[in-house]
Formats: sequence, C-alpha cells, structure tokens
Amino acid sequence: MLQETDRTLIRQHLAGDREAFDQLVLKYYRPIYQFLYRMLVVHERAEDLAQETFLRAYRAAGSYNPRYRFSTWLYTIAKNLARNEMQRRRRESRMSFRGELEELVDAGQSGSQPGPVEIASLNEEGKRVRQAMEGLGDNLKMALILGHYQGLSYKEISEILRRPRGTIKSWVFRAKRELIKRLRDMESRGL
Repeated sequence: MLQETDRTLIRQHLAGDREAFDQLVLKYYRPIYQFLYRMLVVHERAEDLAQETFLRAYRAAGSYNPRYRFSTWLYTIAKNLARNEMQRRRRESRMSFRGELEELVDAGQSGSQPGPVEIASLNEEGKRVRQAMEGLGDNLKMALILGHYQGLSYKEISEILRRPRGTIKSWVFRAKRELIKRLRDMESRGL
C-alpha cells in the first residue's frame, strides 16, 4: 500500500503536481538524514547530502523504476553520496573522529540546536559505538546502519548496495562481530 502511494506520488510529480514530491520529502527526509548522519557523523554534511539526495531524486524522477521501492531508490542515491564523501575525506585526510565530535559540540553551542540523534551521539556510549564503527570498512558500516539503525530488510539492503542477499547477511554479521570485538577491546583498555 505504502509503495503504491509512493509510486502514485511520483506519477503525479511527473505529471506536474508540485506538491506530490513535497509529500515524498516529508515522508523520507528524516530516515535519509539519519542514515547519512550515522555514516558521516557530521550534522551539517548529513543535512547537505540529504538535501542533495532529494534534489537528485527530483531531477531524475523520470528514471525511477517503479518495479522497486521508492525508498530503496532514495537510499541508493544517499549511499552513493555518502560513499563519495567518505572517499573525499580519505583523500584529503581531513578531520578525525574527535574533531568531528568537537564540531558537533561547537555547532550546538553556537545556537544551532542539535536534534535527538546528535544529543544521543554525544553521550559516552554513543561516542564509543561511533568510534568503534569508524574502523569498519564502508560496506560493513553501510550494511549495519541500513539494517540495524534504519530497520531495512536484507532484500532492501541488497538492492541499495547492489550485492546478493547472502553477501549482505555476511556483511551485517561481520560488522556486528567486529563492532562487539572493538567495543570489548576499548572497554579492556578503559576507553
């Protein structure tokens, strides 16, 4: 039912209904933003890339294939933007995890009100989990975030990451195992 509503809204958008796409943005902005935030850690970049995701979807709506879920198509766009951003960061050897958290704190103190996701990330457990996740490879991290945090099925993750379902299950399993190992190591070192 929900998928058909999304398809109807896309058809209406393509037919010139200006409000149809707005309804899709209202429905999916928060989940897309949360995915990007968990991938990138920086509120401003997650916001920018969430907006870019919807801008690209708006411009390319005619290429959307209604055989697939609209949300899967959006997550695929967001995933590609996140992957490009992470590659850019590695190339430029930019901010460390600690610097990104300090930026978040500074943004909160400069009048910009952090939302619940940012507040949760600043608590001690959130910091430890984020720090442990930073060491995961991009594919493991994306699969874990899409499955665990975004609540997507293996089938949906498979479509977004364009890998077989068995590979996705393996990545999620390996990511959880590695994350638990990293958290235990941090705990044993008193971090």
